[in-house]
Amino acid sequence: MEKEVQLHKHEKKKRVVVVIIQKYVYKWLKKRAYLKSLSATIYIQCCRRLVLAIREFQRLKHHAYETSIIPIKDSRMNLLEERGNDTVQL
Repeated sequence: MEKEVQLHKHEKKKRVVVVIIQKYVYKWLKKRAYLKSLSATIYIQCCRRLVLAIREFQRLKHHAYETSIIPIKDSRMNLLEERGNDTVQL
């Protein structure tokens, strides 16, 4: 009878240990899946921000070209015409 009680206590301890191990393994698997998902999300966000940055750079480059280069050419031509030079020397 006493052996059966000790065996029962031993089996109960084993079950408790198994449950604790399962709990930690489950937690580790969930954390690993979350971090993998987080990493993929951050990668997608970085790619999207890169595309937006390239578009913004191209827009600013085009805007700078339109606002600064063309009026300078026009102002040079106007200045030459005011001086009386009909030919433009570059």
